[in-house]
Amino acid sequence: MEYNKTKRGLEVAAVITALVYCIIELVIDSIGFFQVIAEINNLSQEVNIKYGLLTTQSVISYMITFFTTIAIVVVEIVFICKLLKKPELTESGFKNRKGLRMSFLIFSSLIALYILIGIFIAHSGKIGEFGFLCFATAVILESIAIPMKDVKDDGKLNKKVEGTLDSKIAELKHLKELGVIDEEQYKNAVEKNIKEIL
Repeated sequence: MEYNKTKRGLEVAAVITALVYCIIELVIDSIGFFQVIAEINNLSQEVNIKYGLLTTQSVISYMITFFTTIAIVVVEIVFICKLLKKPELTESGFKNRKGLRMSFLIFSSLIALYILIGIFIAHSGKIGEFGFLCFATAVILESIAIPMKDVKDDGKLNKKVEGTLDSKIAELKHLKELGVIDEEQYKNAVEKNIKEIL
């Protein structure tokens, strides 16, 4: 049983596109965080007294935005890591990952919306536009991949099963003709082989 390579390729492209922006966002946010901390340390006492309320509000606002963004990016990276892993093959076929794919799709859509709002409200510039394009691409690729079948049905599996059943029945018929098994044993063995396949 072979996993659908087209679906897997679209899925990997979607998560790598999202991962690229997540890494860039983490780096930029970390640099910005350390710059804000350095500026807070450099403020003079006079500025703190004169503009203390404004400084405190802006710092609190920045910290809330910073930690919210980091949390969102970390959750997205968790979805990315889970989707990058190869699909697991179980006895009944490949493990169903539709819930994980839908979660990634919804979360990526929300991030794209969040970035789009940031572009219009905060004028986040080129990095915001790049982020929106990354997540829009990820959403489109995953939207194309989700409805595709997990297993590419090329008919080989069915032909192999049919060939195996045909050969077993022919072997049982030959044994019956030789007198090794009787009619009842033949019927029971054929039923057993059919049940195994179904």
